[in-house]
Parts: sequence; structure tokens; C-alpha cells
Amino acid sequence: MLKTILVDDERPALRVLKRILEQYDYIDIVGEYTDVFEAIERIRNDWIDTIFLDVDMPKMKGVDAANKILKINNMIDIIFVTAYNNYAVDAFEFGATDYIMKPISKKRLDKTMQRILEKHTVKRTIDKLSVEAKTDYLTGLYNRRFMLEKIDGIIKYKNKNQCFSLIISDIDYFKRVNDIYGHNCGDFVIKSVSKLMLEIIRKEDILVRWGGEEFVIILPNTNLKETKIVAEKIRKEIENYKIHYDSFDFSITMTFGIASYDQEKAIEEIIDNADKALNEGKAKGKNCVVVANT
Repeated sequence: MLKTILVDDERPALRVLKRILEQYDYIDIVGEYTDVFEAIERIRNDWIDTIFLDVDMPKMKGVDAANKILKINNMIDIIFVTAYNNYAVDAFEFGATDYIMKPISKKRLDKTMQRILEKHTVKRTIDKLSVEAKTDYLTGLYNRRFMLEKIDGIIKYKNKNQCFSLIISDIDYFKRVNDIYGHNCGDFVIKSVSKLMLEIIRKEDILVRWGGEEFVIILPNTNLKETKIVAEKIRKEIENYKIHYDSFDFSITMTFGIASYDQEKAIEEIIDNADKALNEGKAKGKNCVVVANT
């Protein structure tokens, strides 16, 4: 649906335009305004896909309104509504997607709306593909690719007084879960663990599915001592959590390796240190938290 508002200082004109646009099942008219300033305020506070904007209004000309609107949301489609048949050049010059003449021609409007719909369909497809490229299909968490991009951003904008730490965790004996209960149950376990960890970490922390049964948590502005407390809390919650899948009831544990960012080390080395700490925890008997040697 295209969230759409209508702006015209004459209410009869608004009613006519609304009646015509209601014939399109993909248009959701969420506002009708005779005051252009109220319309601009709506755009400032809400996402609007399309605006039908009268050109000749007493408080502000349509081209001036378009200029203000595009500064707020440069993705919005502006369709000027005008009685002037020489307005095409001005309309596109001032950033409009299109213009329609009064009285409104349904044929002309059909072409305009079809073009806008196609544009939004393409954009939403691109946005969807972009999200999918950085998202794990099973859990909805960010994936390894996103994490590496995010860490680069954290380092780039980090000042000398800030720090961040990283946790790599792994579900213990996960192959046994798949072998005994089946891969569908294994997927259920991964999703359950993801949800539980999300409930524990802070909003600013980033949980990533690193691959298989491995997860990474990025903790901005968090030192090693604080990170160990977080990892221990997650470890205990997982240990006490009961998995209920079909007729099966069982428990799992996880092992955690943690490392902290050091300006003298490359990020790849930090990840490697956390991974080594994780492997050390596995060798010690699993279900534990190990801090990387620095």
C-alpha cells in the first residue's frame, strides 16, 4: 500500500480527488489537508509514500512546499495537481514525480500511478534483498557479513575513551541434538537460544548468527570484566532452560569465549582470540566462559 496524503486549499477539490484515488486498491489515503503547513508537519512525523499537492495555494505555492517536503523526505513521490497546462517543466524542475491536470483525467492518472507503483515495488524488492543479504534466514539475526561491516563502523567512529568486547559462543554437543532428535529440532533449538539471548542482552548489543550453532555478540562500550558478567548470565540461563519440542524434553549448555578490542590489534585478531578462548572452554569440558589471553 502507498501511504498517501492530499493537499488542496479547496475542500470540494479534495473530495473529488479522494473519490478518484479510492478506485486504486493499493493507495491508502491517510490524510487530507487544506493547510499545507499541516501536511508538511505530517510528513515530518510520519512516513508518507505519495503526496498529491495543489500548485496554487494561498499560504504557500506548491513548488515552495515541494522544496520543503523533499528536504524532509527525499524519497516521497510528489504529484502536482494543476490547472496550468504549461506546468510540466516547472513540475519536474522542482522535484515532482509527475503532474496531473484539472479536471483530472483517469487515463492520465492511471499511467502516473502505475509508474509510481512500479517504482515502489522495485525499491521494496531491493530493500528486501539488501536485508536478506545481511540476515540469517533461520533466526532473523544479522549474519557474519553484517557483523564484519558493523565492527568496522564501531572502530571507525570509536574515540579513545570507548571500548567494545566480543563474545563467541557455541551450543555444546549440538551434533548429538541433531542425531537424536532430528534437524528440525536442531533448528528449533537454534531459534530458541537466539530468542533467549536477545532477551538478556542490551538494545545496543548486536547478536549475530556466526554460522551453524555458533553466535557472536558485539558489546559496545563494554570492558572484559563487564562482558564476562554478561556471558555468565547467558550461560546460566541457557543451562537452566528446558527445551520442549514435540514429545522431547531436554536441556542444553553453551560455551563462551570473550575478547576485548585493542587498538594495537586488528579486528581479525580479536575475533581469533575470542575463538581460541572458546576452543579452550570446549577442551576444559564445555559449559563455561573463558577470557582470551591478552
